Order: sequence, then structure tokens, then C-alpha cells
Amino acid sequence: MPYPNPSPYSPYPISKRHLEVSESDIGHHFETLLDTQDGVDVIVSVAGEKFHAHKLVLAARSSLFRSEFFDNETEVDNNEADTSNKIKVIVTDQIDPKLFKAVLHFAYRGNLVDDDELSA
Repeated sequence: MPYPNPSPYSPYPISKRHLEVSESDIGHHFETLLDTQDGVDVIVSVAGEKFHAHKLVLAARSSLFRSEFFDNETEVDNNEADTSNKIKVIVTDQIDPKLFKAVLHFAYRGNLVDDDELSA
């Protein structure tokens, strides 16, 4: 005897159902996270300029950051780290701060910055 299909479940396969899904605004939510710095758990210091970010966002968007955050089990002793809040600090001078800002923009928003923004 087949099991009854109680409401709100449809007796039809998912492919036969009509679902309306609104356009995703996840990029806007990530943009807000970056702008407000809520929940920041990493600071990337690029040639002295500090960028606040979120490990999970960076790791999801970059295998380099994923490796940095999750492949190394031991934390590097760093004088700039705020150990009370477990904020990781990465210091580099291997990239121009304007380019890193563009990388962050792409990681959080999923699109590229305009050339005029990059040169400003």
C-alpha cells in the first residue's frame, strides 16, 4: 500500500511542480558584510593598508586562501593578531593594495571593478 501524500507535499515529481524562485540577492548580502565588517575574522595587510574580511568568503572564492586558512593547523605567531577575537592577520607586499581591493570586490560581489575605480 503506498504512503499517502499529505499536504503540502505534491504527488508529482519535482520536475512537474511549478516553483517560482526570486532572483538571488546573495551578492548584496555579501557586499553588506564587507562594507559593515560584521563578523570579520581576518585582516589582510597589503603594503601597510589593512583590509578586513571573512575567512569563509575568501576560502570559498580562492584556493590560495582556502589552503592558508584550513590546510595549516597551527597558527603563525603574529604580533598584529588580536587573539581575544581570534582574528588572523596576513601580511604581504606581493600585491598592490588597489589590486587586492579589486580581488576582495570580486570575492564578495562576484563582478569586476571598473578600470577607473582601480586606477583611482
